[in-house]
Amino acid sequence: MRESCIALLRHPSLLVVLPMVEIPLQALAAAGALYGAVLVASGAEVSASSIHVLGETILGVPRSIAWTARTLGGVLCWAFAFLWYQELIAALRSFVLSYTAVKWYFAKETTHFPIVRASFVGLFYHSGSLIFGAFQLALIRMVLWILRIFHKASLSSAGRS
Repeated sequence: MRESCIALLRHPSLLVVLPMVEIPLQALAAAGALYGAVLVASGAEVSASSIHVLGETILGVPRSIAWTARTLGGVLCWAFAFLWYQELIAALRSFVLSYTAVKWYFAKETTHFPIVRASFVGLFYHSGSLIFGAFQLALIRMVLWILRIFHKASLSSAGRS
């Protein structure tokens, strides 16, 4: 415990700069995935419906999307890409923290920009491992989401909530 506190005191940028880099990357991933999902859904067949308000029939305001297998598959692919990118960012963050701690503890090296150096090493020398690990975690998370959806659907069909 004492050693980890000393390591963080030697590299204060890990506490301040790393979250400031990670949060915009996560937001960029969310915006990109939302854009892609909307782009796929916009190619679906849209039909106008009607509603009755105060005795008047309003036609065309409510719309429904015909969810074909292709549209649903495209949206699911974008959702998986979002999860994969999220896991890749988390893996790179963990690598940066681990690399900096190991370099400090074993080699007694302190640099002024540990995030830049560790990110460079992670992306250029360990990118395959980071990407493959992020893929596996995203796959597991996607399966968990699907199982949760099926579980909620089974509870609602059984009359429980």
